[in-house]
Amino acid sequence: MTTMPGGSPIEAETGVIFDVKHFAVHDGPGIRTTIFLKGCPLRCAWCHSPESQSLRPEIAHSARGCPGSFRTTS
Repeated sequence: MTTMPGGSPIEAETGVIFDVKHFAVHDGPGIRTTIFLKGCPLRCAWCHSPESQSLRPEIAHSARGCPGSFRTTS
């Protein structure tokens, strides 16, 4: 159990973070930081980040984006 600054108890939740966008201004008025979590069950045809649908942590890798001396392992 976690306690909020005012002393109210809250139950902690866990999740796998997919992305963090700082200075998000496109989703309404004001400036905010948006945290995207993995595991969306909707499977929308227009989804802009289908790689976020799996609940499992994954290593992102692009052979073109990695210099020859850099190797990623899974």
